[in-house]
Amino acid sequence: MDYIYIVHCFVIFLPITFTVLLQHLTTSESPLTFLQPIRHEARFNYFNLTVNKMYGHSIANEIVEYSSTQYLNFHYILKKKAIVDHVIFEAIECKEYYIDCVNVRTFELTNMCNNMKTLTMFVKFRYQKQEAKCPLEGEYVYINTSLDFGKIAPIFVSSINNLWERTLKMSAHLYDPNNELILGCTLHNYFLSFRNKKRIGNKNINYKLN
Repeated sequence: MDYIYIVHCFVIFLPITFTVLLQHLTTSESPLTFLQPIRHEARFNYFNLTVNKMYGHSIANEIVEYSSTQYLNFHYILKKKAIVDHVIFEAIECKEYYIDCVNVRTFELTNMCNNMKTLTMFVKFRYQKQEAKCPLEGEYVYINTSLDFGKIAPIFVSSINNLWERTLKMSAHLYDPNNELILGCTLHNYFLSFRNKKRIGNKNINYKLN
């Protein structure tokens, strides 16, 4: 009797279950829509900005964090006019903990005084006391500054595969027409990789892959 009851339930509920599943698959964009693309986030653990004493001095530079989001704050003064002639960018890629490092990118941008916006194409400013225009002079304050990783990765990273296994040292140095350093900035960062997984009610929950 029990066996007949189980078979009866199975016969009744199997078509219902199959119909619901089929409806879900045909109305979804893909059977794997719940599996979202991997999102990468750069995290800083070293930031330093130096100014050539001939031009001015650095007052403060720091890494701050609000609601699990990191920002850069920096403040410097240039006492004399500085004409930015060229900028040298360098990216050094390492294994975890900044060991076994190798230079993956070094390039120079010239005629910078007419292309100052190029310097800020990788940066998002929440607050800036003075916009960087050539020639540089005066007091510069930047608060809650972040980097646009979407623009940085194709240029400074050799590959976005397995980013969490690597760390990166980046630097930018600004020079005047006499090849004298105006100021330089160095950043060390590692990467976190997440996948957003959809839950009931379209609530997104982040899962760290590493």
